[in-house]
Amino acid sequence: MKFDRNLNGTILSLDQLICIPRIRESGNVVLHDAHAATGIICEGRGQLPEALAAYINALLLEPGYVPCKILIGAVLTKMGSKALPVSRSLLSDALRIEPTNRMAWYYLGLVHRDDGRIGDAVDCFQAASMLEESDPIETFSSNF
Repeated sequence: MKFDRNLNGTILSLDQLICIPRIRESGNVVLHDAHAATGIICEGRGQLPEALAAYINALLLEPGYVPCKILIGAVLTKMGSKALPVSRSLLSDALRIEPTNRMAWYYLGLVHRDDGRIGDAVDCFQAASMLEESDPIETFSSNF
């Protein structure tokens, strides 16, 4: 087994090698969530192709899974200008399903900015900001 030398990398490697397979086997978490978690770990380690593959696997299992549409859009945005049209399409689809998702608006703003559509980017960032302001400070399901 290969572990990174820094502490964060080691923890992520341990998570990836131990926790994620256990989550998948336990049945307590939906499989697309386990794939999304794997993608988040890979993305945190800078492994964008692996993260993208995990997110796509999650989306194949649950085509309407908005968080993965956003995660894929965010990763594609980091991969360069050739991926921007696909990113825009995924983020627009996420907003069609969930129009009040502030992260989808934010990443769509980044796509527009990177594509030179500054006016559209400003509109998206304003929508994301307004939605963030209306988020509750504490989640409704939090336990004290």
